[in-house]
Amino acid sequence: MQQQMSECALVALEVSIPTPGRKASKADFKKAAPDLPPEAISTMGAFRIFNPKAIAPLYNLKREAERAIAKVGIRFGKMGRVIAPDDIEAVEAELNDIRDRFFAKKAEIMADFAHQQEAWIEQFPEWEDVLRKKMGSPAEIGDKIGFRYQMMKIQPAGTGDADTEETITGLSGQLLEEIHQDASELMENSFIGRERVTRKALRPIKEMREKVNRLIFISPKAMILRDTIDRVLNACPPPSEGRLTEEQTDRIRSALHLIADKPALTTHIERVFEARRNGTVSVEDEEDSDEAPSPDDEAVISGESADPVEEADSVEITEEADDTAAPNPPEPERPAVPIF
Repeated sequence: MQQQMSECALVALEVSIPTPGRKASKADFKKAAPDLPPEAISTMGAFRIFNPKAIAPLYNLKREAERAIAKVGIRFGKMGRVIAPDDIEAVEAELNDIRDRFFAKKAEIMADFAHQQEAWIEQFPEWEDVLRKKMGSPAEIGDKIGFRYQMMKIQPAGTGDADTEETITGLSGQLLEEIHQDASELMENSFIGRERVTRKALRPIKEMREKVNRLIFISPKAMILRDTIDRVLNACPPPSEGRLTEEQTDRIRSALHLIADKPALTTHIERVFEARRNGTVSVEDEEDSDEAPSPDDEAVISGESADPVEEADSVEITEEADDTAAPNPPEPERPAVPIF
């Protein structure tokens, strides 16, 4: 793993965008007392010295850059995200494009910023003195707007007493955490409370699968996580267009529940890993164990293929077990185990 990690890149994004808030003092309120400033210009003890909508496009570009990295990378401490060697060139090109558009949008905003400031003050004439006192010049605001990113190799240095190796070892657990969060958000936003969903709801699941597959070298257990996501994609065949049927939606939701349930997913991966390592479960056994899942069983979807699977674009959606079969025999309680 260390050799593969040395070929990866750590990407750190640095985007600075000034907020419109400036701290308010008691003196700011005396002149207009007992009237309080409207919420549009004052919140949480601060005055907004310009319209937040004026710089909203810059925040949109920042989020676009963050998504571009998060889509293929895994968080590495608080420094940035690790991306696989095969993704370095594409991520660099995408960030360069976003950076160019960011500075083009900055120039467009700053060219009209003085006018935006005056228009903002005109909306609140009774607070003009306070706003002008706290308002900086367009040049001062512009100096605080920036977009940079760093891309570097990961190579531990020193005597080995630093925590770098520990962070590298923990990447597999971090990958599981990020996939679990994505699955939970997808379940909450797209599946809970809906009888039918569109094919668009399957796209995030494929993106999860692609991300794990890119980082499969992190741990052997990452392969089990990828196989588990494949089981979700194979839950049922979606229609060629439009919405899934209620039955198809139910099967996808049931399969997705395992990934959204972190304790169950952790236990599932640990058990499959141990069984494969000890050679106690064959591929057929794993597939058979899927034929009679129980809704209350923490391994609702316990079958993964030990053989390499196709890439996300070529994954076929097949039938997943339903909840009508007999439940599995009860398992003895076991202590929680770390994922990786």
